[in-house]
Amino acid sequence: MKFFITWILSIGLCFAAIAQPPRLTGKEKMVSCILGEKKVLIRIIRFGTNSHTVLINLHHNENTSLQAARRVLERRGGLLINIENDNERFISFRQNGRIFRFDPNRIFTDVGIKQDLEKQNDRSTLSAVKTIKRFARFIRLKIPSSATTIIALHNNDDGNLSVASYLPGKEYGREAALVHRGAGHDPDNFFFTTDARLYRSLSREGYNVVLQHNGQATDDGSLSVYYGRKKKSYVNVEAETGQLEKQVEMLDVLISLIGK
Repeated sequence: MKFFITWILSIGLCFAAIAQPPRLTGKEKMVSCILGEKKVLIRIIRFGTNSHTVLINLHHNENTSLQAARRVLERRGGLLINIENDNERFISFRQNGRIFRFDPNRIFTDVGIKQDLEKQNDRSTLSAVKTIKRFARFIRLKIPSSATTIIALHNNDDGNLSVASYLPGKEYGREAALVHRGAGHDPDNFFFTTDARLYRSLSREGYNVVLQHNGQATDDGSLSVYYGRKKKSYVNVEAETGQLEKQVEMLDVLISLIGK
């Protein structure tokens, strides 16, 4: 009897091992772009042959999102692009004897670049604008045209930014065409998308979702504004710092819905 039970357990373990697909090993390469006197590195990791799933992290200090992305892509395959910036949100560079600082998610339109330079540095210069514009183009060219939907990875602090921030009358109310608040979900964990179909799908799944008002969204130079104007499917997966399992879950659900 003991032998029989051991044999059954062994068979079960074998089937379980067969059922689990092997984890994909990421093939990594580093590329660089020169900003004034500084070299900025971009890490690109390819998991398997899936060229339709593309995830991008612009703020190097938002580490939970990077961990979540790796976990998901090791199973599903896809491409992960992130800026290496010493775990800092803002990038600084020296040019023509001056130091400039900018937010790498405010660089994808001319208006956004100029506004952000003035906000971070009190002024902008034509040469700094050109340098940052070239950097933005460098990043965009790393995103393959085969990407079905651009998936951006972001983290926030508790209570700092939430799905409620986009409700009518709130700070970012005019940026949203529609807002869905999911029962039982932390408001800090939400999707922000340019894609009405994905908005509906994620809402049906019960998640917090914001549909960007592509026609009247403030031009802040963000990737969402850029792709909204291009009528390209884009989703920001926004989760509270430290909520790794939740961000993994959100990415899994999103990628499954994109594939339908």
